[in-house]
Amino acid sequence: MSSTSELAPTISSVFDRPHGVVGIVDDLLQACPEEGIRLEWRKDCCHVRTLVGGAQENNIVPLRKSVFRAVLARLAALCTEPGGHSVSPYGGHGKLSIGTDSSRVFRVSFANTVDQQWIELRPIIRTVRFGLEASIMECLEGGPKSFREIRRALYDAEWDIRPQVTCGIINEMITDALIEVEEIDGEPKLVSRAEPSNGSPTAA
Repeated sequence: MSSTSELAPTISSVFDRPHGVVGIVDDLLQACPEEGIRLEWRKDCCHVRTLVGGAQENNIVPLRKSVFRAVLARLAALCTEPGGHSVSPYGGHGKLSIGTDSSRVFRVSFANTVDQQWIELRPIIRTVRFGLEASIMECLEGGPKSFREIRRALYDAEWDIRPQVTCGIINEMITDALIEVEEIDGEPKLVSRAEPSNGSPTAA
């Protein structure tokens, strides 16, 4: 999607199609912009904005609350938490994939309660993520690295990618317990969890 001004009409068209909740969710995932998207029910309407650079956007999509909550329930049913566990229908976060080869993966966060109804979708391009993960893990084989050192290593490896995407991948790796952040000499540094610290076994 080339412009946030196109966001509301595009999402509105998804909900306007007469193809049921399953079809709405499939089309919503296909229409999700690269920056990610947040949909929230408040003040009797659905507010939509992108997750990067869209904090001031106030796009409103005409939608019945019952349809929005049904969409949230469907997305919750499709999600899995780290470890493969099901996500609570009332809220949480997890991942889901679409496509016959699961080529497009989303990080999903949502709430579906009496007081709150919202969802955030963040697309993750699988091939980009796996390649970046491999480069970051390779960099960390030499020991803890600062965020600046990681970015420099990715640049040297000819990763021409936006800083927001790199930060997103690093956050995903932290969530998935592949790496962690430790304060070393007064500076936060990334540490690989693939190797035990100081020769001792890594805690489960």
